[in-house]
Amino acid sequence: MEFERNAPEQKGHLEIHIHVAERHTTIHFHREGFSKLNFLFKREVPQYGEKHFKVDITGSGALPEKGALDIVVENTFREPARTINARVEVDRTSSQKKIKLEVSPRRSRLYTFNLEYNADLQSPQHGDFTLGITTPNHSTSPWKNISGNWNVENPNDATITFTIGDITYNAKGKLTLQESTMILSSTSPSAENIYLQWKFERDGSTRDYFLKLGRESKYGMLKLKGTIIDIAHVDIEGGLKAGPFMPNEFLFTSMWDKSNGAVTGEGTFDYGSYHGSHRLVKFERNAERKSASFEWSATSNIPQYNSVSVSGNYDFDHKVVIFVLINADGRESKIDVNIADINPTISRNTAMISIPLLGSTFERTELTVSHDFSHPNRKSISAVAKFGRSESFINAKWNRSDGFETLEGKIEAKSRFLGDILINVRYNMSNIADAYAEVDYSRTTTDGDKKEFKLNWTRKSTDDHLENEMIFDSNFETLSHARAYANAEYGNNFKLLSGLDWNDKKINLTLEVRKNKISGKLTTPFEGFETIEVDLQYKLTGKDKSVKATYQRGERKASLNMELSMKGKKGSFNVDLSTPFEVVKNLHIDGQYENKVAQVNYQRNDIHMNFNGKANIKSSKASFDISFTPPSGQNIRIAASYDVQDFIAGTGTEEKELASLSLEFEGNSLDFSLHGFRNDDRLYVMIHGSSSFAVLKMFHLKLDSELNTQARDGTFELTFNDFKFNVSNHFERREDNGYYFRSKIESTLTPLPALIIGLGREGEERIITVGYGEDKEITFSIKGKNNFLSGFSGKVDIPSLNYEGVEYDVDYSFPGDNHLQIHVEIDLNENEQEVEATFFLDSEGIKARLSSTVLGDHSLRVRRSVSPDGFYAEAGLDDYSLKLRGGFKNEDTARGVLLEGEVFGNRFLVDTLFQCEGKRYSEGKLIIHTPFPGMEKMGGLFTWSNANKKIMAHAELHLPSYITPTITGEISLDLKKKINGYVTLDVAGEEFTLKCNLAGSSISQGYTGSLEFYTPFHAVSHVMLTGDIKMQALSFLDMEVKIEAPFATHDLKLKYQLSADKVSGEAFLESTRLYNTIQLSLNLEGLSTGNVEVDLTVNDNKINAHYILAQSTFKFDVTTVIFSKERQFSIEAKYPSLESLEGVVAVTLEGEKHMVSGSLNIVNNRIQGALDLESDLIQRPQKLMFDVSKPSTSYKQASFKIIFTSSDPHSFYLDLDLRSGLEATVKIDTPVFPKVTTTLQVTPAVAGITVETPKGTHKIQVSWRQTRRMPSDWIASLELISPLLPENYLFSVNLGSKHIMAELQTGSIKHNLEARTSMSNYGGDLSLMIDTPFKNINKVMFDASLNFQNNVELYITAKFANTVNSFRFNLDKENRKLISIVESPYIPTGMAEAEAMLAGNTNENMQMKMTLKNAEDTISGILNIKIKSSQNINTNLKIITPFKGYKKMNFGARYLKDEVTNISVFADKPLKFKADLQFGNTEDAVATNLVVETPIEDFERIEAEMKVPLYRFAPKVMLTLPHNRYGFTADYGSDSFSQKLSAGVTVNEESYDGYYSLRTKAPYELAYGYNLAHLASTRFHLRTDSSFFSVFA
Repeated sequence: MEFERNAPEQKGHLEIHIHVAERHTTIHFHREGFSKLNFLFKREVPQYGEKHFKVDITGSGALPEKGALDIVVENTFREPARTINARVEVDRTSSQKKIKLEVSPRRSRLYTFNLEYNADLQSPQHGDFTLGITTPNHSTSPWKNISGNWNVENPNDATITFTIGDITYNAKGKLTLQESTMILSSTSPSAENIYLQWKFERDGSTRDYFLKLGRESKYGMLKLKGTIIDIAHVDIEGGLKAGPFMPNEFLFTSMWDKSNGAVTGEGTFDYGSYHGSHRLVKFERNAERKSASFEWSATSNIPQYNSVSVSGNYDFDHKVVIFVLINADGRESKIDVNIADINPTISRNTAMISIPLLGSTFERTELTVSHDFSHPNRKSISAVAKFGRSESFINAKWNRSDGFETLEGKIEAKSRFLGDILINVRYNMSNIADAYAEVDYSRTTTDGDKKEFKLNWTRKSTDDHLENEMIFDSNFETLSHARAYANAEYGNNFKLLSGLDWNDKKINLTLEVRKNKISGKLTTPFEGFETIEVDLQYKLTGKDKSVKATYQRGERKASLNMELSMKGKKGSFNVDLSTPFEVVKNLHIDGQYENKVAQVNYQRNDIHMNFNGKANIKSSKASFDISFTPPSGQNIRIAASYDVQDFIAGTGTEEKELASLSLEFEGNSLDFSLHGFRNDDRLYVMIHGSSSFAVLKMFHLKLDSELNTQARDGTFELTFNDFKFNVSNHFERREDNGYYFRSKIESTLTPLPALIIGLGREGEERIITVGYGEDKEITFSIKGKNNFLSGFSGKVDIPSLNYEGVEYDVDYSFPGDNHLQIHVEIDLNENEQEVEATFFLDSEGIKARLSSTVLGDHSLRVRRSVSPDGFYAEAGLDDYSLKLRGGFKNEDTARGVLLEGEVFGNRFLVDTLFQCEGKRYSEGKLIIHTPFPGMEKMGGLFTWSNANKKIMAHAELHLPSYITPTITGEISLDLKKKINGYVTLDVAGEEFTLKCNLAGSSISQGYTGSLEFYTPFHAVSHVMLTGDIKMQALSFLDMEVKIEAPFATHDLKLKYQLSADKVSGEAFLESTRLYNTIQLSLNLEGLSTGNVEVDLTVNDNKINAHYILAQSTFKFDVTTVIFSKERQFSIEAKYPSLESLEGVVAVTLEGEKHMVSGSLNIVNNRIQGALDLESDLIQRPQKLMFDVSKPSTSYKQASFKIIFTSSDPHSFYLDLDLRSGLEATVKIDTPVFPKVTTTLQVTPAVAGITVETPKGTHKIQVSWRQTRRMPSDWIASLELISPLLPENYLFSVNLGSKHIMAELQTGSIKHNLEARTSMSNYGGDLSLMIDTPFKNINKVMFDASLNFQNNVELYITAKFANTVNSFRFNLDKENRKLISIVESPYIPTGMAEAEAMLAGNTNENMQMKMTLKNAEDTISGILNIKIKSSQNINTNLKIITPFKGYKKMNFGARYLKDEVTNISVFADKPLKFKADLQFGNTEDAVATNLVVETPIEDFERIEAEMKVPLYRFAPKVMLTLPHNRYGFTADYGSDSFSQKLSAGVTVNEESYDGYYSLRTKAPYELAYGYNLAHLASTRFHLRTDSSFFSVFA
């Protein structure tokens, strides 16, 4: 703790830090005068973080007289955390004081309190006030305007007036602290009178107390009057009314007296029309025997209660006996409690209550409690409660073995609230190798619904087998079935089968460990993780080490091969990884190392790296670890280990790593580890896997099972990403056939924290553990002494507070009938810390002693004594003592209390006295003496006398300050038809004096005279006021005053008159400190009507305001003339209904007029409005109109329309329809964009945007569909129309598994491309057709076919410019005969034919030499055919001729099918034609690539690429010519509440693209945009929450 104080500077600082275990509490207080004050209460707990309550106050100005306080309050203990801002503004410098308070508990919630008052708080005998309260939701509440005044200068004739809203209350009468006769009444007929009446008078043993407060119809009243000598001699009358809960007053009289040890009495009562009397026949009590008897009777005119009697007795002398008999007109009610059978072995006790008044259900209540502990193993407890005709009970029976190894128990309960409950418990732990536990629970509710569950646990084990299983079955909807199990088999191998089932969901894990192999299979209900299989094979012995791993999740597979070869200080390594993940489809790492320097080749997908660097290589007989760092700085690591011999043999003694596998690259990681050991006493297995990939971040399974029958721990943990399920059990045997069992269960299946429960027994001691969460548990044990008749003892563990093994021992005894002695010992078991306490209680008081190594030795004593003349009390703690004495004789008029205390020899004293003789004389004092420097004497005293209207008073105030130790005041006044006298105040030697000489009988008749004020301040050392004042309540004032001060003279005239409907007033001020005289007049009319007018004139400045409030109409006008400049302001509103709202605001400033008017209509789901603006600052009027409609109640269809008119009209229209896809229409008509209409349409098969302008229509539309036949074809089209383009474009494409058809239409010109393939086991066909008028190409066709089922037949045809070139080839396998024909106009003879015989192996390679002849020349050629397989065929033909230009010609074709299919065809001189076609399917897409090379000008090279994903709509098509390029892309995706579409067309280097996205769930989003090359582009994005649509509600 740290404390500082500086009284002269008004500074203080306090800071306290409290540490309890891990909790830290901070209390901070700091003050610097009125400029700063901070308070902080903060608590820090590791589990919950930091919470605080903080107050920050900042002051400004000259406080406390004038200034402001800014207050900020923060509270993070509540949920959610709250911050409250407040501001207090104070101005007390003038007679009219002002206080303004603004409080904002949360955003947009502001509460304002404006208080203005004129009163002297030191002597508040008269004054007035006004209070305005503004709240956020109650703008017209009555408390908005509250005002009032009071005058209690004459306590016997006091007046109070205050107004709330339109109601004014007045009261007149006596008002003092001892007595009030005030009744607040109002002229309003609807207002009730309000009572403010009380009287508090006491004279000796006589009392007269009365209190009556509240409205006339709901007032509260208390009354007590009479004589009270002591508790046994009383004679009183009284009354009671509890406000609105009692329509009548309850009045009563009562008296009782004690004689010969018995108390007797009588009395009466009245309540409305009911009345009666009562009589206490006797009440006798025997304190020594702790018993009493009583008898009481009453008579009344209350129906059914004309005669009532109550009699009975009680006896608490070593028993509990209570008997009460109530008789009401012959109806008996009875309370009979008899607990006398107090036996720890067997007992039966009954309590009965019979009260017919409670109705048939509870008119008779009987409770019976019994127990039978006579047998050492069989025990029972029973409790039966009968309520009328219904019965509730709970019965418990159990039978156990001597050591609690077996137990069978049953609990039955019946409740009118809970229904019927039955619980059966059975367990057998005698053989831990074959143990079980069962719990059956069923409950039938009062509605007949049945709730039941069954919990079974079994455990079986042999030398080579272990089974653990827990099954939960119920009829609960949320969890009808659950099962957790773990089974293990040992032998040459180890096999583990475990799982968790809940309802219809299952998680199963199978793990098998062999000498060189680990395999596992995991099945889950989670989407995407239904089946996971892992297989790892290790070979880590010798110089060559390898690891092979496979991972399969559904159809996704991954494989890993790692190899390491070591030769001394050098070696090589190789890693191959393939996965279905895009980030690492393929990974290959290989390299060599020597002397810790490695050369590494690294390839991941298309990323290649080669680098040299240092390598860290570790190897052993069962592991290897290689790591190196590439230039990127991200470590690459390869590691594996495998050592399971001890685990399989069952010879392990502690946890060890059995197998591991690690791979790190480019910030990605894959880790797997298997830990465990096994022996005859324990099985421990832990599997842990983690990766940097989001789909499988972590998998963890742990099974720990001990087989020891004396002490064992068991754990089962399962974690799969964010899913967790953990169970921990502990069991141990204790002395005297004792035991202790503890279980902790937690899971993400429920939001609840971990549940901890434990039960145990050790001898006669019982142990219970309960808790939740981490370390939030308490273990408590208790053992009785002599069956708890003389005490008890036990232990307590609270780990969260670092208290463990705390022992306590409690002894109690009764040395005498009125004596109780208690002895408590607590051993904290921490550094031998002990606490010992003794308590002794008797009729004199209490004495106690506390001894502790932490708190030290302490003693406590308390004594008291009361007599008729006074009282005495003493209390002491160690060396501290406190004494209190006081009281005087009953006839004295004074009362006093003297309080003394002593601490370490230092004396404290508090002396009080008060004496009152009515209004004539009073005196009192409160004096405090302390030994502290500067605070030796505090308090004060006063005397007061009032005789013949002459008042004399004297007061002293002693303060704990050296600067102002004493303040003295004195009053001397003569009030007989005048006010003449003085008042003096002395503050530390500085004297203030007020002298008064006023003539007049009252202020309503008027006073004339002077007031003089003397102060020690030079500026106001002498101030004199002379003049006249006349005032009638608050309705009339006429005052003329002259004020003379040392530096100025002021003349003030003030006159005003108030009525219910009008206020008028005038003021005149002339001062030597002012340059001009100030004249002011005010006239306010129509206060009680809705037509109010105000005129205010200050010299030459005038303000006129007119306010009219009628039915659905509001109007306010203000006209001012200030400094000869006229200004006008008016506002008018009409609001008959939401269907018709109108308003006008007009302002005139020095001749310039400005006006804003508008209207608003809200009908059904439509909002219409208009806003007009006229001003001399703008040339012409401005107008804005808007129209928002929503045809249906859903948010899937809406329209918006806005029109703005200035010099030119501007309009905007939006129509949105989401009922089937997206259809949006936007119309814009402005001088910048005249008459532009944009329509966006997106459906499951069509997407497009159309823009209509005066210059034409721009349109882009994409459509797509799939055929129903399988395999399906994908058909899409793109239409592009724009006057900015030279032509309209239409592109369509048909993509099939074996064909491609594409058409591009430019204006009326069409360009077609068609390619087809046909494949079989013995051949295939290929055709390509291009039809275009471009460059007079017209049509180009290419066909090829190959068949080799029986004979080999090859046919190739190329047609271009109406010329046909063909090649035919036929091979007769049986006759080994070959025929080949070539036809081409480029051959001089037009045709060449060859016939030859084949040589060689036709299934692999063959060669044929041939000779071609015609009429003129001979042509020879060589044909080579290579057939590696049916998937790989090559053909090549070389021809030699004598013709010029054709001396040598080559033709060829190739067919290759691997992961993709490749077909190549070429022709050399003179054609120089080549075509390559490549197509194939991947896991998620179809890809095709075509390359054609020709000698034709502008078509030297033609490339076509296409990629179509299988699982989403995102096609990509690109056609490339030597001088032109055409492309199309699209991407569409959607889910339950969002859609996204983008499409683009590429023409040469220009790009035409667009996109849109829509989200129909909060936060709502709409975005679209397009880019038309360099012609035009736009972007739009809107994001909002659900409040945007509130206008449709």
